[in-house]
Amino acid sequence: MNRDVLLENSALRIFEKSAHNGVQKGEIGLVCSLHGVGKTAYLVHLSVDTLLQKKHVIHVSLGDSVEHIATWYKNTCVSLSENTSMANEMHDELTKNRVIVNLSQRTDPVHIFTTMHALMSKGNFDVDVIVIDNYDLQLQSSDMFLSSLRSFAIEANVAVWLSSSFNREDLRDEKNIPDFVTSRIPLFEVALLLESQGDSVHLNLLKEHDEYPDDPLKLSLDGKSLLIKKE
Repeated sequence: MNRDVLLENSALRIFEKSAHNGVQKGEIGLVCSLHGVGKTAYLVHLSVDTLLQKKHVIHVSLGDSVEHIATWYKNTCVSLSENTSMANEMHDELTKNRVIVNLSQRTDPVHIFTTMHALMSKGNFDVDVIVIDNYDLQLQSSDMFLSSLRSFAIEANVAVWLSSSFNREDLRDEKNIPDFVTSRIPLFEVALLLESQGDSVHLNLLKEHDEYPDDPLKLSLDGKSLLIKKE
């Protein structure tokens, strides 16, 4: 497995350049979309890329089982590999530096933080990135949760990615983004919107640190592999 080649050729290098190195330690990022459009695929590809850099990831799934998320990682390794042997080697090696945990979407935010602290304190490695998949930004407690999440990211010195879904009937702003998402974008360093377009899913960069770019990101999720690709 040639890590350097995989990392150099990854479309995530384009994202990092466009978003001033993306989400760094002490920062939080958001990826949002309609239900079932590709948020988990994005987060898993991002996590695999992080693991290829010999860093460490905790994946908190609010809803999907550990087995379901683990299958996403396995399939991503297969899609990135030239053959089955390479895929198995990659998956087995990366799994050593990854933890997946399942919690209910309605889990008390305090318990989410307690779980993350416990995983970090009991683990045999320093955590670099935490992804929280399927958080409901429409919860009344979401603003308080995001404020606490920022403090946690700074205190723990980790980068945090959060995914959230919305419905077709939700009220939208002039950019077709739900109001409850728009009002919270300032709370994130980086924010992405995934939009289905034909056979692929386009990645729209809504915010990168202090800027709200208008230029297209020119990245999408491949319709077959669901990997992030250049357009």
